[in-house]
Amino acid sequence: MRSLFYDIHRTVARTVERSGYSILKILFILGISRSWFYSQISFSPILDGRFNPMAIRADDEWIVIGFKKQHPRMSFREIAYTLIDEDLAYLSPSTVYSILKRHDLITPWKHPVWESTHPEHAKSPDERWQTDIMYVKIQGRFFYLIIFIDECSRYIVHHALLTAMDADSVSLEAQTAIDKLRKNSIAEPVIQSDN
Repeated sequence: MRSLFYDIHRTVARTVERSGYSILKILFILGISRSWFYSQISFSPILDGRFNPMAIRADDEWIVIGFKKQHPRMSFREIAYTLIDEDLAYLSPSTVYSILKRHDLITPWKHPVWESTHPEHAKSPDERWQTDIMYVKIQGRFFYLIIFIDECSRYIVHHALLTAMDADSVSLEAQTAIDKLRKNSIAEPVIQSDN
């Protein structure tokens, strides 16, 4: 099924060819405004009326519904382009979507349910600490700032400014942070880092 404008254009072109009248005279006889006719020609794609919202027929809606019921797994975009390829209806994907939505035929996208790879957040203080090392530039020289943060309370448990970022310096600062904790608590925190 072609669009309404496609049929009008073909009728006008055939009548001009057969009668010898001008396009303007035929448009006047048919009662079609000249501005509407030429605005439709400038609409793209030109002659087949694809995606022309003025050219939707009542049958197009039932074609879309029937096609969706025959092919329930097809998306609205696939249906729109398949209908064009099979020369059934020339509707934009958004028009097909609105037709399917009106008739409650849009299948909601199902989000995959994956198990979270992230551990649960700490429920109590000193259960889990996060640590990070960042560069700090002081008077033209780079230092390494290491911070230990309690995940539950967001309290900075320990921080230090290091001149080198080697394993010994980092582990020494981690031990210092744990020693500070042992003075006040018997908890054994899990220390997490991004690397």
